[in-house]
Amino acid sequence: MKPSKTKHLYLEENRLRAHMKCPAFFRFGGTVDLPIKAAILEFVYIRLILEMMRDKDFDFNFSLNRTLQLSVNALNLTEYFLKDEIKHVLLKTAEHAKSIFVDYLPAHKYVPVFGPYEYKVNISNSYVDLRISSLLINRFDANLKGLEDKSRALVAVAFSPYTSPRDIENDLIQRIKVMSLADASPLTRSKQTTSVRLHLFGLANEFLHHGLIEWDNKNATGWGKYLTAPIQQIEAKYDYPIVPCLYQCPYKNICEPTPNRKEIKNETGL
Repeated sequence: MKPSKTKHLYLEENRLRAHMKCPAFFRFGGTVDLPIKAAILEFVYIRLILEMMRDKDFDFNFSLNRTLQLSVNALNLTEYFLKDEIKHVLLKTAEHAKSIFVDYLPAHKYVPVFGPYEYKVNISNSYVDLRISSLLINRFDANLKGLEDKSRALVAVAFSPYTSPRDIENDLIQRIKVMSLADASPLTRSKQTTSVRLHLFGLANEFLHHGLIEWDNKNATGWGKYLTAPIQQIEAKYDYPIVPCLYQCPYKNICEPTPNRKEIKNETGL
């Protein structure tokens, strides 16, 4: 498929995921966002990371409890859950947050250097906005000789909108993140690190799922080819539905195999 000569498009990752899910879903303005429980966990994680960076006397348990309470109003949890459900959700979130900071990213091993980190990548004729929840580096003695390459890895953290371990680990956009960070991160550009590792977290049936994607910046070139095909489909205005539809889609009753573009136009103008 030849890409159109359309001017640059600007896509957020939730919109790109929508097109990968179903081109028609994208046309109707659909997005693939974090489910509310995963959004709460990411909110808590980011707040804790920022407090760790600001406060030398950071108290994890105190900050965790305070952040959980802040999430109720910040994310309008009363719109999603009953009062008793909110208590249960916050308890599970606390459990997952402790697991992240104790089992996977313990403070004695990792130092946060950035909170949320956003950047653009250019693929085909378009730009895609990517977001990382935090960037960390390993604690190590810079004067120590004989360090392995992995000890100088840039560590990124992201949260997945998917709810099955298979989908969480095979999310193409997450793989693009870890590969493109080798070019986009100020730490890798300055050669302060030799590789990138992405810790990926998602909730599968309320259980915390952890995935790890590693990428050596020596092999960082050519990563854009993995997203070229879906991007070019968007540029060429390919937005026909997947048939048969396997999703509980809110647009199912108005979706047609051959859409009338004059009647349907989403906010992107495609």
